[in-house]
Amino acid sequence: MAISLSGRLPAPLLITPECEAPGCSVTGDQYTMVRCHRCGAWFCPEHIDAEEGVMLVRPPSSALSSLSYYRGICARCRQASERARTREHLSPG
Repeated sequence: MAISLSGRLPAPLLITPECEAPGCSVTGDQYTMVRCHRCGAWFCPEHIDAEEGVMLVRPPSSALSSLSYYRGICARCRQASERARTREHLSPG
Protein backbone atom coordinates (compact mmCIF):
# COMPACT_ATOMS: atom_id res chain seq x y z
CA MET A 1 0.00 0.00 0.00
CA ALA A 2 1.43 3.36 -1.04
CA ILE A 3 1.30 6.26 1.38
CA SER A 4 0.57 9.65 -0.11
CA LEU A 5 2.30 12.63 1.47
CA SER A 6 0.21 15.69 0.80
CA GLY A 7 1.22 19.19 1.76
CA ARG A 8 4.63 20.43 2.71
CA LEU A 9 7.28 18.26 4.26
CA PRO A 10 8.66 19.42 7.60
CA ALA A 11 11.84 21.49 7.53
CA PRO A 12 15.00 19.46 8.10
CA LEU A 13 16.42 19.47 11.61
CA LEU A 14 19.27 21.94 11.99
CA ILE A 15 22.12 19.93 13.49
CA THR A 16 25.03 22.41 13.64
CA PRO A 17 23.92 26.04 13.56
CA GLU A 18 26.57 28.74 13.20
CA CYS A 19 26.76 31.67 15.61
CA GLU A 20 25.50 34.85 13.97
CA ALA A 21 27.21 37.34 16.28
CA PRO A 22 29.41 39.76 14.31
CA GLY A 23 32.83 38.21 13.65
CA CYS A 24 32.00 34.84 15.21
CA SER A 25 31.91 31.62 13.22
CA VAL A 26 31.55 29.08 16.03
CA THR A 27 29.34 26.14 15.14
CA GLY A 28 27.55 24.22 17.82
CA ASP A 29 24.40 22.23 18.27
CA GLN A 30 20.87 23.18 19.14
CA TYR A 31 21.36 22.00 22.71
CA THR A 32 24.21 24.41 23.51
CA MET A 33 23.20 27.44 21.44
CA VAL A 34 20.39 29.98 21.80
CA ARG A 35 17.99 30.86 18.98
CA CYS A 36 16.33 34.28 18.68
CA HIS A 37 12.59 33.68 18.73
CA ARG A 38 11.95 36.66 16.42
CA CYS A 39 14.51 36.41 13.59
CA GLY A 40 15.71 32.82 14.04
CA ALA A 41 19.42 33.68 14.39
CA TRP A 42 21.58 31.30 16.46
CA PHE A 43 24.18 32.36 19.06
CA CYS A 44 26.95 30.37 20.77
CA PRO A 45 27.33 30.26 24.58
CA GLU A 46 30.00 32.96 24.40
CA HIS A 47 27.40 35.46 23.13
CA ILE A 48 24.60 34.73 25.58
CA ASP A 49 23.82 37.93 27.47
CA ALA A 50 26.61 39.69 25.57
CA GLU A 51 25.94 43.16 24.20
CA GLU A 52 26.12 41.97 20.58
CA GLY A 53 24.52 38.60 21.22
CA VAL A 54 21.32 37.22 22.63
CA MET A 55 19.41 37.43 25.90
CA LEU A 56 17.67 34.28 27.15
CA VAL A 57 13.87 34.30 27.22
CA ARG A 58 12.13 32.08 29.74
CA PRO A 59 9.21 30.33 28.04
CA PRO A 60 6.16 29.26 30.00
CA SER A 61 6.73 25.92 31.72
CA SER A 62 4.15 24.26 29.46
CA ALA A 63 6.34 25.00 26.42
CA LEU A 64 9.50 23.56 27.95
CA SER A 65 8.61 19.95 27.20
CA SER A 66 8.36 20.55 23.44
CA LEU A 67 11.48 22.68 22.95
CA SER A 68 14.79 21.15 21.92
CA TYR A 69 16.74 24.42 22.09
CA TYR A 70 17.04 27.54 24.23
CA ARG A 71 14.98 30.58 23.20
CA GLY A 72 16.23 34.13 23.35
CA ILE A 73 15.97 37.53 21.72
CA CYS A 74 18.98 38.97 19.92
CA ALA A 75 20.28 42.50 20.39
CA ARG A 76 19.01 43.64 16.97
CA CYS A 77 15.45 42.39 17.60
CA ARG A 78 15.50 43.73 21.17
CA GLN A 79 16.51 47.19 19.92
CA ALA A 80 13.82 47.12 17.22
CA SER A 81 11.23 46.18 19.84
CA GLU A 82 12.34 49.00 22.15
CA ARG A 83 12.18 51.52 19.28
CA ALA A 84 8.65 50.34 18.41
CA ARG A 85 7.54 50.69 22.05
CA THR A 86 9.04 54.18 22.22
CA ARG A 87 7.17 55.21 19.06
CA GLU A 88 3.90 53.86 20.53
CA HIS A 89 4.37 55.92 23.69
CA LEU A 90 5.27 59.06 21.76
CA SER A 91 2.53 58.89 19.14
CA PRO A 92 -0.62 60.88 19.90
CA GLY A 93 -3.55 58.66 20.57
